[in-house]
Amino acid sequence: MFGIKNAKLLLEISYVCLKLQIYTDSYFAYPMLESVEQALNFSKQSVYLYKLEYRGANSFSQIFGDPVGDYGVCHADELMYLFPIHFLNNPFTEEDNKMMDMMVTMWTNFATSGNPNKPVQLPFEWKPATSAKNMEYLAIGKKQVMKSDLASRSRIWAELPLWHNVQQGITL
Repeated sequence: MFGIKNAKLLLEISYVCLKLQIYTDSYFAYPMLESVEQALNFSKQSVYLYKLEYRGANSFSQIFGDPVGDYGVCHADELMYLFPIHFLNNPFTEEDNKMMDMMVTMWTNFATSGNPNKPVQLPFEWKPATSAKNMEYLAIGKKQVMKSDLASRSRIWAELPLWHNVQQGITL
């Protein structure tokens, strides 16, 4: 039987997940999309977007949030794959080590050539963002896949009467 206790727990988990989505979109995704849009409009350099979807044995959410529950990837989790951090309880898994190698290769490629795909060849292609309407990004997970769903989910923040949106309409 499902029961009231289980229904309350399910509702609580749904609420937490929805709240996390709102924070992610408003604090990270929307401002990032605005910055990328500016870069695409005013720079000739390619812009490479990514979203870390891989959650390994450790996550900063164990410190910043729920040490037991798994609510997905936390802001700055990619740093532990670029600069191994050993203060969390669980040792890196074999899969974590593969993620570490891949991310170090991509970041090193980008730092040396401005392109994460070369000089060291990757088993996938990380395409640059090309337009503000269809911002492609690399979903870094168990498999690396190009996606373009961030913009549609985050654009609602441009329509809300937030200070920076209202401020754009003010003339002195």
